[in-house]
Order: sequence, then C-alpha cells, then structure tokens
Amino acid sequence: MTEEIEPIIGKAQGGPPSLYTRIPTRVIWESHRERHKGKGFTPVELRHFAILCAYANNQGFAYPNQQTIAETAQVNRGIIKRTLKKAVRLGYIER
Repeated sequence: MTEEIEPIIGKAQGGPPSLYTRIPTRVIWESHRERHKGKGFTPVELRHFAILCAYANNQGFAYPNQQTIAETAQVNRGIIKRTLKKAVRLGYIER
C-alpha cells in the first residue's frame, strides 16, 4: 500500500503559496509574440509575474508585497517593482 504524501503549501510551512497557479493566457501569448516590440514580458519578467499569480486567490486577487516576491525570485525588490509597473502599463494587473 502506498502512502499519500500531503503537499506542503504555504510560506509558513516552507512551501509555495498555492498548489496550482493560474496565469492569464494573454500574458503568456503576448510575452512570446510581442516581446521584440516592447509589449509583453521577457522570460525573467514572466517568471516574476508567475510568482505573483501564485499568491492569487480564486477571484484573482493577490496581496504579496514586493519584498515577498523578490525573496521568492531571489532578486532585489527594485527588479520586482519594475516588473509590476510594466504589468500595470500592459494592463495585466490593477493596483
């Protein structure tokens, strides 16, 4: 008999904020097709956006602070700040 192992979820338990992440298809598609035109994310920015999405609830609301995203991505907060500003400019998120 195999024993089912419960996934470790939540920062307090040392795991990711959620089991699954929903990333809008538009963000992925535009990042692939429009990056050379200055529209869409670079692969690194897309990774940072995916981390933000991991904190979103079922209604799409997410409230992690920039430092939390930066620590997860292992970058400085300024990089995350720029990515979030770009996400607002592209219409991917509202602040």
